[in-house]
Amino acid sequence: MMQPLSEEHQAAVERRRRIIVNFDVISGDQTFGGRDPEELVAWKFDFIGREGTQIDSVWWEWGEGHQAPWPSRTMPLYDQEGYRRWADAGVDIVQVFLDASRDRGVEAFYEYRINGSDNDLGPVRKIPMKEAHPEWLQWTWNANGYWNFAIEGVRKYKLSIIREIAQRYDVDGIALDFARVCPVLPKGKQWLHRQELTEFMRGVRSVTEAAATDRGRPMLVAARVPENLLGCHYDGLDVESWCEEQLVDLLALGVRSFDVDIEA
Repeated sequence: MMQPLSEEHQAAVERRRRIIVNFDVISGDQTFGGRDPEELVAWKFDFIGREGTQIDSVWWEWGEGHQAPWPSRTMPLYDQEGYRRWADAGVDIVQVFLDASRDRGVEAFYEYRINGSDNDLGPVRKIPMKEAHPEWLQWTWNANGYWNFAIEGVRKYKLSIIREIAQRYDVDGIALDFARVCPVLPKGKQWLHRQELTEFMRGVRSVTEAAATDRGRPMLVAARVPENLLGCHYDGLDVESWCEEQLVDLLALGVRSFDVDIEA
């Protein structure tokens, strides 16, 4: 049983967020890596810093979740010359954007695509972990394959990535993007496997609480989920249990729709 969340944690949950921006920073831009970081900050923060925007929080999303624009222990570096130049020069572009967020008084989350797959390193190169464990994947409309979170090895691997993020970056929180992409559980049997995904969420909370203890301030957990309970259940997301067990602090409702069921 998890310990009750602290008053400081609850205060962080309840801070003012008039507008939260879900920001796909790289957005498939083949020229992003290796550019002048200050130029990128000026570009990406342009609308965020304008007077009257009411943007209080940005959830920075860094690709599909299989590779990293920073030198990671758990994910391969983007296989492009610009990212290698950054790595050789000691440039961590994620840290650059976190520092820029803090300088502007903007809350900053690291948003992680839990099962992205539509931009896997280009048309030829493959994700090493997918190559090593094809049995961990399920094949639907995308030839790259989606992770099957009913498999323990997948859950452990994904937790290792989230642990590295939590230990490396002093973010205000980590947001899990379940919109990119379902299915995360066996097709047609998602709700039957909901306990495996809830167990994964317990692991995420354990990771963020450990990081919060180490740094001395809360690290929140958010999740981007379908627009209503029916959609969540269809994908195997037992959000009622997540909330009851205090595994998430914030839910962003809706995948590509503003027609959401807030009352539920």
